[in-house]
Amino acid sequence: MSIFIGMCVLLFYVFYYEAKKNAIQKLNEEQMIHAKQAAQGIKEFFKTWTYILDSLSRMDEIINNNIDGQRYMWLIFESHREQIKSITRVDEKGTILYTVPYSLYTGSSILGQKHFQEILKERKPVVSNVFKAIQGFDVVALHVPILKGGIFKGTIAILIDFESLAKRFLQVIRIGETGYALLLSADGTLLYSPIHEFVGKSVFDIYKDSLSISSMVNNMLQGRKGITTYTIDRKNGQKVRSIKQYAVYMPIHIGNTFWSIAVVCSDKEVLSVLSFFRNRLILLMIIILLGGSIFLIKLEHSKKVLQNLINEMDKAKKELEKANLRLQELDKLKSMFIASMSHELRTPLNSIIGFSSILLNEWTGPLNPEQKENLSIILRSGKHLLSLINDVIDVSKIEAGVVEPEVKDFDLYDLLMEAINSIKKDIESKGLELRVNLIHQKMYTDRRRLLQSVMNLLSNALKFTEKGYIKLSAHILPCLTGKDEGEKLRGEEEGLIIISVEDTGIGIKDEDLSKLFQPFVRLESPLKEKVLGTGLGLYLTKKILKEILKGEIEVESKFGKGSIFRIKVPTVLEGYPPTPS
Repeated sequence: MSIFIGMCVLLFYVFYYEAKKNAIQKLNEEQMIHAKQAAQGIKEFFKTWTYILDSLSRMDEIINNNIDGQRYMWLIFESHREQIKSITRVDEKGTILYTVPYSLYTGSSILGQKHFQEILKERKPVVSNVFKAIQGFDVVALHVPILKGGIFKGTIAILIDFESLAKRFLQVIRIGETGYALLLSADGTLLYSPIHEFVGKSVFDIYKDSLSISSMVNNMLQGRKGITTYTIDRKNGQKVRSIKQYAVYMPIHIGNTFWSIAVVCSDKEVLSVLSFFRNRLILLMIIILLGGSIFLIKLEHSKKVLQNLINEMDKAKKELEKANLRLQELDKLKSMFIASMSHELRTPLNSIIGFSSILLNEWTGPLNPEQKENLSIILRSGKHLLSLINDVIDVSKIEAGVVEPEVKDFDLYDLLMEAINSIKKDIESKGLELRVNLIHQKMYTDRRRLLQSVMNLLSNALKFTEKGYIKLSAHILPCLTGKDEGEKLRGEEEGLIIISVEDTGIGIKDEDLSKLFQPFVRLESPLKEKVLGTGLGLYLTKKILKEILKGEIEVESKFGKGSIFRIKVPTVLEGYPPTPS
C-alpha cells in the first residue's frame, strides 16, 4: 500500500511539474509577443518621425527659416499634436531660430545639451534620453541635421511627449494581474516603470538590494535579448517574503542609441493558470488512491478503473492546454489588431493627410485642376479611413472597459459652438440653413467624448439632408430633491442636459429604427450609394453616452420628413463630484 501511495505522489509531481513547465513557457511566449510589439512600435515611431524631419530638412523654406518654412512647422505640429510637444529649428551654433508652439524660447541656446553636442560631432540623427522639459512634462528630443551642400546648417527637431509614447506602447501591456513593462536607456536610467517615483533613477540604485536582478540588467545594457527568472526578497532595504519573477527582455535600436524593454510577471500568474489543473489533479489522485484500495481486493477490476482514470486525467490535461492556448491566441490577436490599427495605420495616415494638405494649398508650387482633384480625393479618402480606424479602436477600447473619463470643467455653449464652427462651412456649401438655440451651462464631465457624440450627430444630419435646415439646440432639466410638496430644485449646477440635432433629411422608416444603433449596419436609403459610411457612428455614440457619460440617446423620425436625435447627459458625471470653487 505504501508503495502504491508513493507512486501516486510521484505521478502527481511528474504531471504537475510538466504542466508548470508548459505554463511558464506559454507565459514567456506571451511576454515576448508583448515585448516585440512594443519594441517594433517604438522603433517604427522613431523611424517615421526621422523620415518626416529628414524630408523637412531638405526643404529650402526650412533651411532658410522663412515664413513658409515656419508655416510648414505649424502644420506638422497641428497634425501630430497628440504625439509631440514642439517642433524647433536650431542653427549651427545651437541657437533656437524658431519653435512651435513656444515662440518665447526663440533665441535661447541649447549648445550645452548632450544630444546637441553629439549631433555636432556625428552629423547624424540623434535621440536624447528622457528629460523633463521647462514646462514640466517628460520628453525625448529627436534632432535631424540640416545639411546644405554638405555644410552643417543646424537641425530640425521635435520634443516627443514621452507620456503619450508610454501610454501607446507600454501602459497597454497587461498580463494577468501582475504583468508590467520596464524600459531602460543605454546608460541604465529607468525610462518607464508602473512605479512613477522610480522613473529617471539608475536601475542599479533602485535594485541594489536584489542581486538576482543584476545579471538581467547587465544583459539589457549590453543590448542582448533573453528570458530569465529572478527573486525579489528586499524592499526599501527590509527583508520581505520572496517573490519569484519571470521576465523577457530585448533591445530597441533607435537612431544613435538603444533602449531595452523588459516584460515582467510574478509566479502568481503561473499559479493562477495551474490552480484548476492542480485541483483537478488532486481530485484525480484521491480517486486513484480509492481505486488502489479496491485494486488490492479485486486486481483485474482495479486495473481497468486505474486505466480509465489515467485516460481521463490525460484528456483533462489536453483540454486544459487547448483552452489555455485558445485564450492566449485570442488575446494575442486582439493585442496585435489594436497595436497594428493604432500605429501601422494612424501614423502614416496622419502624414498622408498633412502632406496632401500642403500640396493642395499650393505651398510647394501651383497645381493644375486635375492634380487638385486627385489630391482632394486623397485627402478625403485619408480622412475617411482615419475616422473609420479611430471609430473601430474607440469601440474596442470601450467594449474592453479600458476607457477612463477625462473629466473637466467647461461651458456647454463653448463646446456646441466648437461643433458648429467645425461643420458650418459644409452646411452652407450644401445650401442648407443652420439654426441654433444654445445656452450657457457649466458642465463637469468628459468634454472630448461629448463633443465627439455631438459631431457624430451633426455629421449624420449633414450627410442625409439635401434641402431645408439643420438645427442644434440645448436646454437643461434641473434635478429635484425632497418628496411631494417639499420638493425643490437643487439649482442649475446639477441637472440633465438635453442636446437635440434636428434635420429635414430623408428620415428613417419605422421598421428600421430597431437596427439604427447596431454596429456595421447601414440602412437602405436613396443616398446609401452616394454617402460614405461604416455603420459605426451611431453605435459608437450610444456606447460613449451609456458607458462613459452615463447618459442616453433617443430618436424621433418620419420617413421623408426628417429626424430628431436627442442626447441626454448629466451636467455632473456620476462618481466624479466637482471640486468646490
